Amino acid sequence: MPARSTRRPILNSRLRAVLARLCEQLGPMYSTQAVKLPYLVDVVAKQVLGHTVANATYQAWEHGVVAREVFRFIKHEAASDDLFKVQSHQYSESGQRISLAKKPGKNQPLTAEELAVVDFVAETYGHLPFDELGLLTKRLNTEIPPEEWGSNRPAALDDETFLRLSPEWQSLSQRISDADLTDRSQWSAPINDNPREYFRRMLNA
Repeated sequence: MPARSTRRPILNSRLRAVLARLCEQLGPMYSTQAVKLPYLVDVVAKQVLGHTVANATYQAWEHGVVAREVFRFIKHEAASDDLFKVQSHQYSESGQRISLAKKPGKNQPLTAEELAVVDFVAETYGHLPFDELGLLTKRLNTEIPPEEWGSNRPAALDDETFLRLSPEWQSLSQRISDADLTDRSQWSAPINDNPREYFRRMLNA
């Protein structure tokens, strides 16, 4: 009789349930969505519920924040889990899509409130273009210098991270990244010359 494997699964039960719920809500997901959406779930859940839901390891990769365990699962372990199926797809970052192979069982570890957070993230961010989804996760971590994306540095899950999800912050961050700060023709008069007048002009703008 063959020995039973004692290796721990890559996905913890809660992360597995989050991934399954995302597949239920969105259908087959490209790997880019599968590795990034659990991060947004935990950013929102920690603020709204006071705790994380997926409990993955979130790292700064080249194209944004990635749930390391989901990446490894899709690449190496999905065949061992009968809940999911992974298929090759030429238009995905890693050439793969993940979907449900069967309907999840009723006994799952997430509460109704936790499922509601997953559903909110799926509805709000699940249909973003891949590049925009990656940029969104980068803008949540402005403390990470551009040269450190791809270093596997831990991504943040604090209150400031959640606040950066606001459309106003995302728009401001986009404008800053698009601005050419070396173009002196766009510079205003030095603030130090007359700071009171500068702020008066700003308030009346």
